[in-house]
Amino acid sequence: MVTDCLEMEAVAARDGGVPRAATDALRAGADVVMICHQFDRHVNSIRAAHEAVQNGAIDLEELRESGRRIATMKDRFAGRWEDVVDTPFNSAEWTKVKAANAQLSRDAYRDAIAIIQNPRSVIPLTKAGPFMIFTPQMESLNLAVDDTESILRTPDGKLRNTAGPSYTALAELVRRRVSGDYTHVIYGLRSLSTRQVWTS
Repeated sequence: MVTDCLEMEAVAARDGGVPRAATDALRAGADVVMICHQFDRHVNSIRAAHEAVQNGAIDLEELRESGRRIATMKDRFAGRWEDVVDTPFNSAEWTKVKAANAQLSRDAYRDAIAIIQNPRSVIPLTKAGPFMIFTPQMESLNLAVDDTESILRTPDGKLRNTAGPSYTALAELVRRRVSGDYTHVIYGLRSLSTRQVWTS
């Protein structure tokens, strides 16, 4: 049995946090405990599991039996590690797969977007400014996801009035395709902030 990621907020916020949840899952019979994002939680969970084995809260033989089940599954579905490592890299096949995936991406974008109305022939957009782009304020974030850019949350965990990485990337994409004054507006239910992000 494999757990879901134990860094979900409902689990991580419990007394004892992720490390306690990890030991509880192992005691309940889980074979694999998933901790997917923060390295310190990974390390602390391993330490907590080791301590639980030392004090008898987790049976070592049950862990070994879990290890045997995992090894059996890997042998059945993945084969030996040596089979993967010793397989030569097929550059031509990789190039072919990359080209097919790129075409699939282009087809998906083309087929997923349709112009329903185009009053005054606004589309295609002119490339001469001034421009304004509106993006919504990020209202929530799964706390299990790392905020690597430290954009979305303050050190104490509160959401900022910010566009977030995804909308910032969209704004940058638009900026590279236009010329002239450019303003990025972030809007929300309770706030409105205007950022003069780029001016040329």
